[in-house]
Amino acid sequence: MTLTTGTLDLNNYTLNNDNIRYEIEGSPGVGQYNLQEAIDNSSTAGYNSMRDFAGHEQVGIPDAPTGVSSSWTSKLSQITVQWDDMANADDYEVWRKVGAGGSYSLHASGVTNSVYGDTAVNSGNTYYYKMKACNIPGCSGFSAETSTTVP
Repeated sequence: MTLTTGTLDLNNYTLNNDNIRYEIEGSPGVGQYNLQEAIDNSSTAGYNSMRDFAGHEQVGIPDAPTGVSSSWTSKLSQITVQWDDMANADDYEVWRKVGAGGSYSLHASGVTNSVYGDTAVNSGNTYYYKMKACNIPGCSGFSAETSTTVP
């Protein structure tokens, strides 16, 4: 973890729960921000896109999801796949294969919850799932595998 302080031009940023996502010379990071009072005054020339930041924290690729499980949810006619929320993950990829001999392909991306409902299933098939946790720097390796057979 690298901590720095300074000033950052944030013409392109995302604000979420008092955190700002940004890139500095290709190194993504998340940092708490402190607004200069002059910044809030949009008439202050030259400062409307600048923010002071302190405690810049370098964020790496998240760890692979843990606690992966799946089960048939008959009431919803879906396989429900769930996993633990991972630190620094913005979203998740769900990878799926049909049958033990199949090959994995990306089934869903940009999943922001740690639960996914797969309704594109057929009776009698066994579906296998692996997850990846993703953020700006990239995605983790695969999680452990889970499987469920649709009755």
